[in-house]
Amino acid sequence: MLYLATFGVTLALVFACRRWVPALDERSLVDRVPGGRVYHPHRLWSMVAFLLCLTPLFFLSAVREGIGTDYYYTYTPRFLEILEGERTYYEIGFYWFNRVLGMFTDNPQWVFVTTSFIYMLCLGLAYYDAVDDLPFCIVILLVSGEYFVSLNNLRQAMASAILLLSFHFIRRGKWIPAFLLTALCSTLHQAMLLFFAVWVILILLKWIPLHRMLLLLSAGALLVYILLSVVPEFAEILFPERLLYYIKEAMYTEPTIGWPRGLMNAALLAFLLFTRYRAQDKRLDPMVIMQFLAVVVCLFDALLPAAYRILRLFTFWQLLSLPIAMERYSAVMKDRWWIKLLLIVLLGALCVHAIVIMRTEQVLPYRSIFHE
Repeated sequence: MLYLATFGVTLALVFACRRWVPALDERSLVDRVPGGRVYHPHRLWSMVAFLLCLTPLFFLSAVREGIGTDYYYTYTPRFLEILEGERTYYEIGFYWFNRVLGMFTDNPQWVFVTTSFIYMLCLGLAYYDAVDDLPFCIVILLVSGEYFVSLNNLRQAMASAILLLSFHFIRRGKWIPAFLLTALCSTLHQAMLLFFAVWVILILLKWIPLHRMLLLLSAGALLVYILLSVVPEFAEILFPERLLYYIKEAMYTEPTIGWPRGLMNAALLAFLLFTRYRAQDKRLDPMVIMQFLAVVVCLFDALLPAAYRILRLFTFWQLLSLPIAMERYSAVMKDRWWIKLLLIVLLGALCVHAIVIMRTEQVLPYRSIFHE
């Protein structure tokens, strides 16, 4: 209930902010440039106001204690090991993040405070930069389950939120900042290296139409699927060391995604494609590619160890793609309310099944550092 109450307060603050700060209601009147908006001083204040509205979500995340499977198993002991001079298995960026933090405090709780701050700040900036319907963004953050995942998978969630800022550069065709941001995120979580290949695909869209690119990616995915099915040794060439370790230790070798989530991602891909072609808006192309890759990962569920972790790399972008797609959809179709409701119900059902019933992230019940 505390989670729902916090999201309710956050939504109320966002709605109140739209009423009290005129800039949030007049965003459509702001001058626009190809691929983005012009930032005026009054919009800077409205952006700050929106970020402050996210404070309840930040506070709930920052003061958690023992939430998730990795709180005491990974992040707390690794921080204390780094204080004692051990290297640990962390990527270089996250290792130094802990080491620098250890110069100011020996309390591991500050790892969760600072990562929560970075997560909510980057997510808020990405939302404000790309989306008009900010309340819908908050709802998607809840029903998609990504906020609950961030309470457990701290490192990947923070890296994904930072990488989300690259959309600001991608839609403007500024690839150097996008690659640099990806390099930074890769030092926090090695899985972010995948996005170097994704950016190359997006660059190729300048010369290859989207439908042909999807056909090429489908053919490539089919070839890899056949090779993995017929020649299991091919995994030693394709998979990174962590996935090979899972195979060797027989960990996460069973399907971890499931057909309901696979069908949901396929339906979201169809929705994005319909919206993109109906609105004739190429700015949706990056989101279509992300969603297509999410569907591919779902199809590889039985062959890819810990496929659900890789899936999250791409479904995280739904936090932007769904609100943006709804805006494009509303530009050509007037009856958008039932589409919103359908998205909320279906995503919410999957979230309840995973978080509440299956307790996959073990974030229930909530416990704070103030609990006695």
